[in-house]
Amino acid sequence: MFSSSEATIKFLETFLEQFHVQATMDRKELQTRIRAYAASGVPLDFIISDDRAEGAAEGLARSLDDLSLKDTRVIHLYTPTITRTGQLALPTSDKHPLIFRLTKPPRKCRMLQVLAQLKNLPDRLTTTHASDLMKAVEDSSSAQRMLYGNVLIAEGIYLYHQ
Repeated sequence: MFSSSEATIKFLETFLEQFHVQATMDRKELQTRIRAYAASGVPLDFIISDDRAEGAAEGLARSLDDLSLKDTRVIHLYTPTITRTGQLALPTSDKHPLIFRLTKPPRKCRMLQVLAQLKNLPDRLTTTHASDLMKAVEDSSSAQRMLYGNVLIAEGIYLYHQ
């Protein structure tokens, strides 16, 4: 799992506490760990990436291809936004077979459904109708949000002085 936010990493580790999870906030360390998995032959099922850098998920998927980790899937967490010109800020139309885009903030149920879906496991907890509804909600065309103005996202512990 990769994120530049310690809060996001802790949040996702809580979601996935029953799984074997390794997390890093360092891109170089992420690449080192990926190469170590490739060299060891131990399967690496998923990489969850909360990287806002343009093309980061695609670059990660290309490195998996280059290292023969074609069964590893990248789950890219993103916030669908539109620029002032009306274009998607993150191009979700570029389909890469190893990338699954999941809107933020992730929900535990949806994250577990995605993991099961990507591993081709049956989803016995939901009905077909609920599953279709969840797919529609996650569809980037229906999940786009229009943001106008200034946005400040703050994470961490803050001390207030009176």
